[in-house]
This record gives sequence, C-alpha cells and structure tokens, in this order.
Amino acid sequence: MIRIISILSLFLFFSCTTAKIKRLPAPDNLIPETKLVSILKDMTVMECYVLQKMPSLEQNHKVMSETGLAILARHNVDTSAYSLSMNYYGSRQEKMQEIYSKVLDQVNLDLAKEQAGR
Repeated sequence: MIRIISILSLFLFFSCTTAKIKRLPAPDNLIPETKLVSILKDMTVMECYVLQKMPSLEQNHKVMSETGLAILARHNVDTSAYSLSMNYYGSRQEKMQEIYSKVLDQVNLDLAKEQAGR
C-alpha cells in the first residue's frame, strides 16, 4: 500500500512541475484506458499480496515478475503493448493520474466488497 501511495505521490509531484513532458504518439497496439485500469488494478493487488507474504526484495522480485507476466497474459496483452501504452499514458500526466485514480477506486471498492462479505 505504501508503494501505491508513493507512486501516486510521484505523479502528483510531477504534475505540479512547470516542465513539459514530450507527448508520445499513440502506438498501434495502445491498450484502451479501461483495460489498462483493469490490468493495473490486478497488478496492484498482486503486488500488495506478494509484499505482505515476501517482504524481502530478493524473495519477491521473481514472483512479482512471473505473476505480472501472467496478469498480462490473462488480459491478452504482451509486454511490448504494455510498455508502449504505459509510456504513452505517462507522457500525458493528467490522463495517467485519472487512470491511477480509477485503479485506486476499484481497489477500494473490491476491498469494501470483501470486507462486507465477511
């Protein structure tokens, strides 16, 4: 969870700077925003789970890499499309902030549903 807050804080910090980031052209295999939100939500949940179970970076790096690839495969996305899409949306800070806000909203909604079901 700390990592999520750190990432969101970085996006907020960079959105407040006056320097312009060069906007990249949309790649041919751009992941639609709604699908990217779903992928990032799954990766966020996975990362939180792995960090709780394996707090050592040495332990969790391999698991996170393999699980991240499995998440991409489940969404029928290859690493190239993911990387290019993240670069594209990252060059549009306001759009990336919207995406991560939606990710956080979905994670919180899922958490509330989980807690209500107990």
